[in-house]
Amino acid sequence: DSQLIQGFVRLSKTEGNPASTYEQWIPAEEQDGVPSSIKQWKGVNLKDYQQQTQDIFSTLRYNMLVVNYFMNHFVFPREAKQFPHKLVSSAWDLSSSLRSKIITGFSGTNDTQLLLPVHIRQYDLPELQKTDAIVINNLLQPENESYQSLPINATSNETLDQI
Repeated sequence: DSQLIQGFVRLSKTEGNPASTYEQWIPAEEQDGVPSSIKQWKGVNLKDYQQQTQDIFSTLRYNMLVVNYFMNHFVFPREAKQFPHKLVSSAWDLSSSLRSKIITGFSGTNDTQLLLPVHIRQYDLPELQKTDAIVINNLLQPENESYQSLPINATSNETLDQI
């Protein structure tokens, strides 16, 4: 509940148009379950403890748009770093004895850029543009058309036998 309040306080104090953001959250809920007092931003009173606990918390606690708002404004800015350009390294670089500084990066193909936190932008290096096509081509090879599964409680010997 404290995180929800934290999000609402930020929404009311720093957003240029909090009503616009809030009005995107409400349609994500079943309209029968939304109390009429909070269907619009102007009806929300952050000083009313009863409205907070009975209406706001119970209605918006699991709303994914509210969760995303909290993550994008409170969690990701503190927990994720952004670098001015893509850092490219391999396992060889990470274990090199010549390395004098810690290497940090965010790996993945560029089709995952929509999954990055809002404040992080992906910059693709021109010399790596063909990498995604190579990966996709490798995945679509005939030898990758089947798989074997192990039971949940497989022993290490059973796993090795499958290999």
